[in-house]
Amino acid sequence: MMRLAFLLALIPGLLGAVEPADTIGAEIRTTRATGVVTKLNLPVNKLTLAPALLVRKTQALYWESGVGIDFTHSRLWGERLHFNLAYLTSRLGSAIGSNALKQDYFLLGADWHTPIADKLTWVAGLHTGYFVVDYEDDVFANLPASSPLLSISTGLNYSAGPVDLQLVAGYNLISGNGADVPGSIFPVYYQLMVTVPIVKK
Repeated sequence: MMRLAFLLALIPGLLGAVEPADTIGAEIRTTRATGVVTKLNLPVNKLTLAPALLVRKTQALYWESGVGIDFTHSRLWGERLHFNLAYLTSRLGSAIGSNALKQDYFLLGADWHTPIADKLTWVAGLHTGYFVVDYEDDVFANLPASSPLLSISTGLNYSAGPVDLQLVAGYNLISGNGADVPGSIFPVYYQLMVTVPIVKK
């Protein structure tokens, strides 16, 4: 009888000893489940290519327009660093139906995007390339007709639904002097770029 009473007294203790094991098991199961969710939510590498249309106004000179492409990747500091290629020409601007000089820009650049508000980023860029002008007259044969390009720019980029609108002001660090650099490379320009981002994972 005393042994039975002793065993009955031990039962609550034994049951109490089992509860922590169930709790640990639950914690382990929860931890494992959380680990799976974490793995499923790992960042996915994302490549973004954006075909672009460009319109540029050189201060006190020509309108020019052209095409380009903008490239970024999630590994480029979270898509803050963008690289771009572009072709601009006065042939699709002020030279249409006029005697304006036919000049062409072949551009390669990099832009840094800093978020400042929802859908709005501040952009700072460095661009290089090559410039060619066609004087269309042998009288100007002794004038420089080409030059390397180097410019800086700053402005804003706004994501408006399926397109991005980027408006910048730029400064040509190599500007025309008529001696060894074509005189039609003026220092200051303003540019609008409209891109259509295409995301590929």
